[in-house]
Order: sequence, then structure tokens, then C-alpha cells
Amino acid sequence: MTLGKDKVILERVPAPLTTTEAGLKIPDSARERPDVGKVLEVGSEVKDWKANDVVLFPRWSGFAVNIPGDVRDLLVLFSDEIWLAL
Repeated sequence: MTLGKDKVILERVPAPLTTTEAGLKIPDSARERPDVGKVLEVGSEVKDWKANDVVLFPRWSGFAVNIPGDVRDLLVLFSDEIWLAL
């Protein structure tokens, strides 16, 4: 598999489990999607990011990638869609 020259594959960092003040757990479906991810792979022309960087990106950017048998929440983004490293 070849990654586009200006693309980045990242895994969303799971949002922390949220509970209300009364102790009720808020289900995953009711929580906001996280906008932080860990870079897994970068294209050959990407200079700003490298594998294992934890980065911030716009909430609805990129597109989801589903690999059979892999339960990770993976995204492919253009490298310039990433805002900053944390």
C-alpha cells in the first residue's frame, strides 16, 4: 500500500470516559468526537509531522479508514489539515 505524498494516517486518541456530577456515565454515542490523534504514517513529502506525533486537527476533517479486523479509529488527512502538535 502506498500513501499519498502529502497524506497522513492517524489514530484518534480516545476521549476520556465522561460522567455527570451524579455519577452517571455518558455513553460514547453522546460524547463529542475527539480532535486529537497520534500520527501512524506520513507521506514522502510531509515535513511537518512524523510518526508518533500527537496532533490537533479540525473535528470533521479527513476521512475514516476501516481495515477488517482492526478496531482502531483511523483517519487519512492532508498534512496541511493538521493544526499543531501537542
